[in-house]
Amino acid sequence: MVLDSIADISSEPNLNSDESITKVEGLLDGLINSETKRNLTEEESAKTYTTLNNIIGYAGESDCNATGNITDSMRNKTLDYLESVAKSYFAQTVVGGEPLIENTELYDIFMVKTTPC
Repeated sequence: MVLDSIADISSEPNLNSDESITKVEGLLDGLINSETKRNLTEEESAKTYTTLNNIIGYAGESDCNATGNITDSMRNKTLDYLESVAKSYFAQTVVGGEPLIENTELYDIFMVKTTPC
């Protein structure tokens, strides 16, 4: 699975550079955008969270002033990635069902499907 490889590559400190992380981000963009035609599996969603965590971790270490290209890019794309995962999750759940709780090293996600009222 491509998401496995992307998550593995982004987790290797010896392989991380601005160039490699930018390529990982581009691959993730392509997969997430093409995958919106179908729902992501639970495993694909978990790999997306892992990759996102790794990219944010790299940006935090390499750009502590939050002024670099990777930080700017992630500022714009993080919500898109999370919305894609949420869309997939909520397509498989009912209102008031079990929440999705995802804990990563850098952030936690809690999603639950509710009514608009």
